[in-house]
Amino acid sequence: MTHDTAPGAPQIRMPASYVRAIIRRYESVLSQDADWFAAVQDALARPANSGSVALGFLFDVVDRLNRRIGPAWPIDAAPVWRTAMHGSLDVATRSSATIGDAIDILVRYGRVRAPFFTIRQIMRPQSRTLIFMPVCDMEKPVFQALGEAVVLSGMGMLDQVSEGQIDGIGILVPWQAPDHAGILNDRLGGVISFGAPQIELRIPASLCPMPIPFFDPDLLAAARHELDHALGALSGVDLIVEDVKRLLAASGTARTSEEAIARQLGLSRRTLVRRLGAHGTTFRRLLDGHLIQKAAQLSATRALTRDALADQLGYADPTSLSRAMRRWRKDEAGG
Repeated sequence: MTHDTAPGAPQIRMPASYVRAIIRRYESVLSQDADWFAAVQDALARPANSGSVALGFLFDVVDRLNRRIGPAWPIDAAPVWRTAMHGSLDVATRSSATIGDAIDILVRYGRVRAPFFTIRQIMRPQSRTLIFMPVCDMEKPVFQALGEAVVLSGMGMLDQVSEGQIDGIGILVPWQAPDHAGILNDRLGGVISFGAPQIELRIPASLCPMPIPFFDPDLLAAARHELDHALGALSGVDLIVEDVKRLLAASGTARTSEEAIARQLGLSRRTLVRRLGAHGTTFRRLLDGHLIQKAAQLSATRALTRDALADQLGYADPTSLSRAMRRWRKDEAGG
């Protein structure tokens, strides 16, 4: 097994921050295999791996830790699974309105931070059950280690947003009780049911309406935007149109250029043109649509002359505004 591929591992990438954090924590152990460790450090230094690494990379590191330290290492690695490591996912759960909303965030976006599992939710009158399913075949010790990591992480997030009221959450895992089961129970603050068919968290329905004291709709919206992008990247979806619309909305009524938007996105103008074209649109069409929407809003709330309206939207004169409106309507009609 290499750090780039692993048997059964799909071509999925995951945040490099987790792998780096694990390697830093266990450097004294992992560096004993000098050649392997040097190859890992070299791979992590490559620009292509600056933000994410292949899933097989993680499997390789986990396999080595299992063999050198033993299966209990995920408990000792608690700082790696702490909520602050989850970035936008942590922000989105903490800034949700209720525990139930935070659970929905975890279900929808959990694989952004842990793409080796998908999460399915079953809602019953008395509980919500989260089922964690592996995305590919894993060696049993690797699956168990990553499963414990996911449970520790998920319970940590729920503990944070519920302010410690997680005693009623049921935890089920599909492996037999390991030697460190007692320590794991203590760390999770509950009793784990071993030998279950799959990994599950059973959350009492009574917990879901509980308000979260950190609720912040603006912070939540920003975090979800980042998570949507990350989820799109995992799914191979290009969100360039949404990016441009977001930046145009942020510009208000100020007329901005294609070059300026490209710079804000870290792209060349040519790349922006190509990617928008792949979605069947152009910057001019998006800009016209944005400004015409603003024109409608201004006309509905303020008494403006056509000259004043055109000037506020950055058009040379009312004729230019009218021309843009006709052009946009023609585009929308597919003409």
